[in-house]
Amino acid sequence: MGAYVLTRSDPAPFRLLLASLIILYLLTHGLGTLKRHWAHSHLSLLMVQVFNLCFLGGKLAQIGVFGAAGLLGTGLVLATLPLG
Repeated sequence: MGAYVLTRSDPAPFRLLLASLIILYLLTHGLGTLKRHWAHSHLSLLMVQVFNLCFLGGKLAQIGVFGAAGLLGTGLVLATLPLG
């Protein structure tokens, strides 16, 4: 759903939102104002694997949506390959 919205709308507001969330995370991580000890105490190897599978599934869905919308071309794939 999110990838579909990005293919049909201007991505600038989403970039601003992402930048704001990154800055908020960095500020709270550095200041230690948010209590995140629960996340560290409950993470296990199984949860990390599940998160990785969810991430992979989401990325594959995004690739499918962008490909169906005609926004995924050979030039983009070649430009994003890690060469070196």
